[in-house]
Amino acid sequence: MDSRRKERVFPSVRPSKPTSTPLSILDATVARFSPTGTIWMFDATTEATPSQALVSRLRSSFVSTLNSYPQWTGQLHWTPVRKGGGHCERFNRPMITYGTHSDPGAEWTILHHEKALEQLVPTAAERISGKGAWMGTDFRQEDYISDTRLALYNLRDYEGLPGMTVQINTFTCGSYAIGVQLAHPLADAQALMVFVHQWAAASREQHGHPGHSFMGSPVFDPAKLDAHAAGNIDSDVADGALTSLARALPMHRYDWWETSTPGYPEFLIPTTEASKPPAEVLAGPPSPSTSPPWHTWKLDLPVSHVQLHFSPSEILNMRSAAREFQPGRPDISRLDSLLAHLWSLINRARGHSQSDEAVYLNISFGARSRVSPPLSDSFIGSPIFLGYVQAPGSTASMH
Repeated sequence: MDSRRKERVFPSVRPSKPTSTPLSILDATVARFSPTGTIWMFDATTEATPSQALVSRLRSSFVSTLNSYPQWTGQLHWTPVRKGGGHCERFNRPMITYGTHSDPGAEWTILHHEKALEQLVPTAAERISGKGAWMGTDFRQEDYISDTRLALYNLRDYEGLPGMTVQINTFTCGSYAIGVQLAHPLADAQALMVFVHQWAAASREQHGHPGHSFMGSPVFDPAKLDAHAAGNIDSDVADGALTSLARALPMHRYDWWETSTPGYPEFLIPTTEASKPPAEVLAGPPSPSTSPPWHTWKLDLPVSHVQLHFSPSEILNMRSAAREFQPGRPDISRLDSLLAHLWSLINRARGHSQSDEAVYLNISFGARSRVSPPLSDSFIGSPIFLGYVQAPGSTASMH
């Protein structure tokens, strides 16, 4: 029997008046993404703190941290559509309303597991030993995150549903795990890390340790990102020059609404229908797009979850080799070289070594540092966009 204990929590200092904030254009583009989330697992504390006291400290520090994130305890919903309105009043523009008596709050869940943490996950030393590969296929992530639906999880329902859930998992060995989920329009991975660093600082302070966080104060101002957009984004007519420039970007622009395309996954149809604008909007000429190659998506193939560990020296060697490869580039990062290494391994494993067929590496880019002037690293939201790297299979399979 599931013994989760759930409650809704709010900042210790709640807003004094209702506030409705339209989210940014880029926040709107990730509404269909999976939730932003993670699970952290911690060994038992050395001070032998009873689990009840530990959970109490985590909760109080969480509540105090929420004072800087009141919007995450509000109601995520669609902006009311107004014909002829600005860019924030169009179909499928998300909004967060908070500071009302009906705020859903952030869900706080406690669940005790009658097992030791070592029964679930090897220690860090064990995971990096040998070949540095841990097969985590049997690790059930859903056991350590809340089973409560987030607002707009199906692009339709939101009333009373939270935008954020936290589950505290305790184990018989004294270890514990924290599972966090956020509706993606509210936060990307970087925004989540800003919050967690500040929560950790508040928790350390309550444990009698220095509570400083090196992350800056959170900045929640979606309009500041939209203000960087070129042209008149409130116009009813698209700027032809900007449209042509956007079409030239390396981005897959697929038609998700054409459910009759061969191979279209049936389980996507409900959210697809929920994402379509009214018929009068669709009556106009649609923007150019192509159908996704659904036939390449083999949903019946087994999928394994593997965690790979690379040592610092291995990653530095990859970066050095990538920078020395002609024509060399001095700005190749460690992440660039690691992704390129993994991509080449995947392409070779798929038999592309002798193929001239185009292969793609789809990646997400952060917009914080790519606008001028740049946004703060602690800018809260989901300012990301998707792009791809394209190369012939034989080139992308090179060592």
